[in-house]
Amino acid sequence: MQDYFWAFLLLLISASGYSQAEVTTEELHDHIEFLTSKENQGRYPGGKINQVLVDYIASDFENSGLKPLSKNYLQKFKAELRVSDKTKKKPKVKTYNVVAVLEGNHPVLKNEYLVLGAHYDHLGHGGPSSKSDKLNTVHPGADDNASGTSALLEISERLAAHQSELKRSVIVIAFGAEEQGLLGSTYFVNNPPVFLEQIKLMINMDMVGRLN
Repeated sequence: MQDYFWAFLLLLISASGYSQAEVTTEELHDHIEFLTSKENQGRYPGGKINQVLVDYIASDFENSGLKPLSKNYLQKFKAELRVSDKTKKKPKVKTYNVVAVLEGNHPVLKNEYLVLGAHYDHLGHGGPSSKSDKLNTVHPGADDNASGTSALLEISERLAAHQSELKRSVIVIAFGAEEQGLLGSTYFVNNPPVFLEQIKLMINMDMVGRLN
């Protein structure tokens, strides 16, 4: 597994001198600023706000040149939301994983996959998973996990600019409803769009920038 990891890092480093799609602080900032805006209300799963975020990520994948792994970028599932012990259970909500792929070029190795993942949801206005008592204010979650999602978008853009150098294929996935109990990643593993034995490495970019 370590060989895959170092080969992936080497690709990113070696491409730095001539990349047409650089990872820039400005673009990372723009992604984080959008994801953590008050209008997006803490990125809680379900509803219209969730759909706005999903569309944003899918559009970025498309603009960067990534292809849908299935018929479109969306892997739909139902999520049961966490509630406190004293609160009545909420109905399940519709949410999505956003999944894209960059196909490798080797005739055999392109059937093996590396997965880059990060979750895009957060806590909304707080609740059972929150460590803050400010339950009626937006929890922006810049480092949990707007930073990881932003890194995912920028790295996938860079990889797309160098797709011709990829031997193995790369799946890029933004997970939904992870704050509710790792629901998006669990759904992906239980409903994989490729055989799990074809996946050779997964790099998780949750909470990039949290230095504790």
